[in-house]
Parts: sequence; structure tokens; C-alpha cells
Amino acid sequence: MNRLRVAIVGYGAVAEIHARSLKQRPDVELVAVVGPRPDPARDFAARHEIAQTLSDNTRIEDEL
Repeated sequence: MNRLRVAIVGYGAVAEIHARSLKQRPDVELVAVVGPRPDPARDFAARHEIAQTLSDNTRIEDEL
């Protein structure tokens, strides 16, 4: 099965809802969280078992 690879932009309350929902889908792989502050992005990634954090959303296509 091909899984949709998803990067979540932001790490606030709405991103929490999206991450929890997307993690329940077997056809989705959460691959990155993008945000301007590294510490909150790393915390969010750790909570949701997301391997990569990015600090600039213009790099998403280059990095993933």
C-alpha cells in the first residue's frame, strides 16, 4: 500500500488534533513537523513519533 506522506505545519492546538487524527489512518505517514521555533517543534515531533523537524516550510519539498 502506498502511504500518503504528510508534514504538519505548526505545533499548536489544531496541529495536535490533526496529528492524532492522522496517526489513526493506516494510509498516512507523518514524516515531519514544520515550525519557526525548534524546541516546540521537537517536543511535538516526540509526542507524535514524527522523525523530522524543519524550521522553514519552503524546504519541505527539498527535505522530504
